[in-house]
Amino acid sequence: SNSVNSGSTTKTISVNGSSATSASSNFYSGSWDLERGSSQYLSWSSTETAPDTGDFTYEVWFNTESNNNYMSLFDARDSANDSKGFFWGIDSNGQYYIYYTGAIRITAGSVIATNTWYHGAVTRESGILKMWLNGVLIGTYDTSNSNMSTDVTRLGSDVHSVSYYFDGKLQDARIYIGVAKYTSNFVVPATSPDI
Repeated sequence: SNSVNSGSTTKTISVNGSSATSASSNFYSGSWDLERGSSQYLSWSSTETAPDTGDFTYEVWFNTESNNNYMSLFDARDSANDSKGFFWGIDSNGQYYIYYTGAIRITAGSVIATNTWYHGAVTRESGILKMWLNGVLIGTYDTSNSNMSTDVTRLGSDVHSVSYYFDGKLQDARIYIGVAKYTSNFVVPATSPDI
């Protein structure tokens, strides 16, 4: 946000696949409803949103409509085995996880239920990658020797085979470069009784 980096954060975002619809939301009007069969996702150049070696925060509200395949929240890799970025998503069993340098590095197990709103975040602080779910730290992984300088980032799809489409609703996705917004467990703002 502008209050974090004191500069413009306007980016050009491409909408890919069939037009997504604005649908029910968690706490204010408008979420992006992605239909898996329509191959919908957002993408943008990562030249200004790649964290390189510094701190960062990726966060999004999400609500899955099915857990019958792998689904991407964010994919910040140039290829499937890219050591410069990470894949953050949900598998076919509802497992919430981070895939980094060829393996799952952080996982919450099969905790994601369909038709429920969740707040997810991934941060890196002083080289330590952290994954959060509804304000609770799930796990950490040391990436202190990594330069995350990817060329493209996608929301709702993976960059490798373009097949891990998100099926459900995404809302209020944000990226902060240069700051780990969350450093300890926190209370997520919501009016939903699910959280």
